[in-house]
Amino acid sequence: MRPDISLVLYVLLLLAPVVVPAAVAPTTTLTSPTATSPAEATLGHEVAQEIESQYKLVQDDRTIAKLNAMAAEMAPHTQRPDVVYTCRIYDSDEVNAMSIPGGYIYFSKGLLKAVESDDELAGVMGHEMAHNSLYHVMKEIARQKKDLYKQLFTVLGSYLVLKAAKTDDQDSSTAMDLLAMSEVVKNAAENEFSQQIESQADYNGVQYVAATGKYNPIGLYAAILMFRHFEKAAGDQDTGAGNHPVPEMRARALRQELQALHVPLNVWQVVSFRAGVVPAPAGAGYAVQLADINLFTYTASDGALTAQQRAQAAAAAINAAITKADERIQRIDVGTL
Repeated sequence: MRPDISLVLYVLLLLAPVVVPAAVAPTTTLTSPTATSPAEATLGHEVAQEIESQYKLVQDDRTIAKLNAMAAEMAPHTQRPDVVYTCRIYDSDEVNAMSIPGGYIYFSKGLLKAVESDDELAGVMGHEMAHNSLYHVMKEIARQKKDLYKQLFTVLGSYLVLKAAKTDDQDSSTAMDLLAMSEVVKNAAENEFSQQIESQADYNGVQYVAATGKYNPIGLYAAILMFRHFEKAAGDQDTGAGNHPVPEMRARALRQELQALHVPLNVWQVVSFRAGVVPAPAGAGYAVQLADINLFTYTASDGALTAQQRAQAAAAAINAAITKADERIQRIDVGTL
């Protein structure tokens, strides 16, 4: 998942020197064959600069430290345990995250607001780390580079001409040619990951999460359902999640993997959809809440139970019904969710 970035980023990504697993050779600056290579580090730095020129970063030291710690917990369980990850938050309401070469992982403010547990966050983190650990971006660059080589040099040449002139009154036809060519590159870059690659990232990401023994692997599945919910609710509007397709076959594949890991398919374990009891305003009894919504309030005893006990019994009954309903839902094909 990544935000829609500009022509310059596409050119940087697609024309950069490609490093894939077979090409990683020992050098004096590469301390481990699984660490970030100098080429990846350079490319990642350039791309990060471009992203941060378009999006304001959120300076939330506490959350960033939490994200970095989570990445450090999972890194030893990946195919590239020596990569050091750097997590950043960008100021956007879209529900999105992305990884780029060099170990950078960007999370949108909207995504961090949308997830309801560290389990969901860890699932998204694992998915993004898998893209890096499996060299997905670098391999995709190599694939696209062959087909788009001539077009990209045309685009880059036009861009450099415009940049060198350093004037706002450029020839309009040149600008139009650049815009048209940028659309060719953009359309190719927006199809960055295939269904197979996304499923690979899901599969490996869940493995990383499970290996920590700290986070519930169901978190990624819950996050995928969340993305689907936002997409369906938004209709034709762009939620940002469109960069990470969530077709039914991907969800089904993830369900099968979780079942193989003997993980209960109960998303309520990782989201806060539970009824609870809180004191009613002004001390007028006890309210039963569901997802921060007051359902009803008990203000007096019924002769056998106090108002608080009545509210607690009602909340327990609601939660039992939710659990039962979820068990039935999980037996239905995911395509009907």
